[in-house]
Amino acid sequence: MLRCLHPGFSLLIFSRNSVFMQIADFLISVIRSIGVTQGFSLVGGMAMHLNRAAGQNLEIIYCNHEQAVVAAADGYSKASDFALPGLAIVTSGPGVTNTVTSLASAYYDSVPLILLAGQVKTADVNHFGVRSYGAQEVPHHELLQPITKLSFTYHPSSAVSYTHLTLPTKRI
Repeated sequence: MLRCLHPGFSLLIFSRNSVFMQIADFLISVIRSIGVTQGFSLVGGMAMHLNRAAGQNLEIIYCNHEQAVVAAADGYSKASDFALPGLAIVTSGPGVTNTVTSLASAYYDSVPLILLAGQVKTADVNHFGVRSYGAQEVPHHELLQPITKLSFTYHPSSAVSYTHLTLPTKRI
């Protein structure tokens, strides 16, 4: 189990052997460990750490729209005969809402796919009970839950482990 630390803007995880790494690097290392070598992305400010980690460890193909990012990840998985999940990386807010059609298509076709989406800084999270505190804040988890097998939002105070990223062994 890993403990999360949040010093300033850099999200870090702390393991038993005192090795520090950013959450983005951890997620990409898990994805790489299952054999994924390519990902698809549209860069955005709230996903900059994810894009940096992915760009240093995977071959990234950049698309012109978030819907195309997920459609390309869907095709990547199908080209691997469903052996590997497609990887899509987008920014928060409108970046996530633009993925819904392609994500639903992949879900209903039982295509293994991982969508990593940025999220607003902790300081910018809506604590005021209004509909939206900023342009990039959308309830990602609630929006994606009906069309995904697993959807979760990372919180700096929560523990992160490989169990969050367990992949099914067969198509359902």
